[in-house]
Amino acid sequence: MGITEDCKIAELKEKCYLNSTSNLYVVTNPLINELKECEIQDLFEENVLKTELNGKIFEKSEKDFIDTRNYGKRALSKYVWNNYDNINFENFRPLLDAIDQIVTKYND
Repeated sequence: MGITEDCKIAELKEKCYLNSTSNLYVVTNPLINELKECEIQDLFEENVLKTELNGKIFEKSEKDFIDTRNYGKRALSKYVWNNYDNINFENFRPLLDAIDQIVTKYND
């Protein structure tokens, strides 16, 4: 990789976003818990991800998903929607701050 690519990767890791060109931005999920990659649901605390719904547990991996024992992202999103008052969204702050910074810069 060249210096420019290294700088862009470093900037993306630091700010969770990168201005690609003009009004096109790339936004990433922040890395938490020493993960090398994060999906959006990784930003929830363990107690949310371990919530049992109708006798099933959450499984984000399609290859490990078994319909009779797991629920997926759609059911998780409904659970979050109905229980947002009791969920800690602190790990989402860097992502939301990045979006806020993009909107602010774009509107300037």
